[in-house]
Amino acid sequence: MKTSEKNFFSTKGRINRKTLTGRSITIIAVFFAVVTHLALTDFEQFLIPILALGGVAQAFISIQVVKRLHDAGREGKSALFVLVPLIGLAYIPVAASLPADEKENEYGIAPLPKTIYASQADLS
Repeated sequence: MKTSEKNFFSTKGRINRKTLTGRSITIIAVFFAVVTHLALTDFEQFLIPILALGGVAQAFISIQVVKRLHDAGREGKSALFVLVPLIGLAYIPVAASLPADEKENEYGIAPLPKTIYASQADLS
């Protein structure tokens, strides 16, 4: 069976708007929860781990943006913009708003069909 996404941590494949939004919100929420916890304990001691975690979070989000750009039929090179600290997060809504290729493109098959539920007329 062909899938639209090869690997969760790979830039190969395609994801839809909902998947990009959900994964981005999840990773940002986890990042801020961990940072808040570490900042309340001893911020100076955990500054390097916080920065490293931020880098990992941004790299993961940029991978998801690349997949979303693939879904829109575009190269993933513009996702490098996401790696700019804090400012790059503003590119996520831009990537999420791009229209998707409804059919298979050079990056894989479409993540979801346009309509998920079949009507009664479709089943007859």
